[in-house]
Amino acid sequence: MPDKRNDQDFPDKKSGPWRRLILNRWLLTGIAAIVLYALLGFVLTPHLINRYVTRFSSETLKHQASMDEVRVNPFLLTLDAKNFSLAEPSGRSIVGFDRLFVNFQLSSLFRWAWTFADIRLEKPTLHLSIEPDGHLNLATLADRLPKSEKPATPKKQPPRLVILHSEIVDGSITVSDLSDATPATETFTPLNIEFKEISTLPEQQGLCTIHADLPGGGTIGWSGTLSLHPLFSEGQLSINAFKLATAWKFA
Repeated sequence: MPDKRNDQDFPDKKSGPWRRLILNRWLLTGIAAIVLYALLGFVLTPHLINRYVTRFSSETLKHQASMDEVRVNPFLLTLDAKNFSLAEPSGRSIVGFDRLFVNFQLSSLFRWAWTFADIRLEKPTLHLSIEPDGHLNLATLADRLPKSEKPATPKKQPPRLVILHSEIVDGSITVSDLSDATPATETFTPLNIEFKEISTLPEQQGLCTIHADLPGGGTIGWSGTLSLHPLFSEGQLSINAFKLATAWKFA
C-alpha cells in the first residue's frame, strides 16, 4: 500500500537546517557585532565629535564653536561635517568652513601609515587680525592650547601619513590691522589649493597647485612638487596684476 504521507507531516525535515542556521550562536554574535558597530559609527560617534568640539572650544579656547551636522559612515570610513564656525566671545568668527569631507583607507594597515584617499575642505574662512594692543588673534588662541609636559625630543620622526588627494575649494582669508590709527582690512578670495600624493614618508614627493585672487584683481599661483620629509618644494610661482596700494595699506 503506497505511503500517502507528505512533507507537511515532517516539518522539521525541511525547516531543520534553516532553523539551525538562524539559531547559530556565531551567526547571531556576528550580526549583533555588525549592528553595534553601525550604531556606534552612525549614531554615537557624530554626537561625541560634536560634543567634544564645542566643549573643548568653550572650556579650553574660551571661544564658541558650532557645527550644524556631522555624519560618519563606519563602513565606508568617511566623515562629513558641515557649517563649522569658531567665534570669539564677541561673536566675530575666526575660523570656519562650509564642509569637511574625509575618506580614510584600510590600506593604512598595509602601508604602515595613516592613509587618506581624499580630504576636501569647502569654503573655509580665516580671519587674521592684529588687535589694537598689537597681538595677533591666532597667537592668543594658540597660547590657550594644552602644552605638553614632556620635553621636546630632537629629530623626532613625523607620524607616517599618506594623503592621496586633498583640496581646498573657494577659501577666503581676511587680514585686518587694528593696531594703527587708520585700520586696514583686505580679503583674499577665492583661494584654491590641491595636493596629490602628499606624504610624510621619507623622500616622497607629491604635486601641489595653488591659485588665489588678490584684492584689486590680481592673482597669485604656484605649481610644483612638495615633500614633507624633508620639507622641500620646487615649482613655478606666478604673480599677475599685483597692486602696491594693497600692501601700502599695511605698511
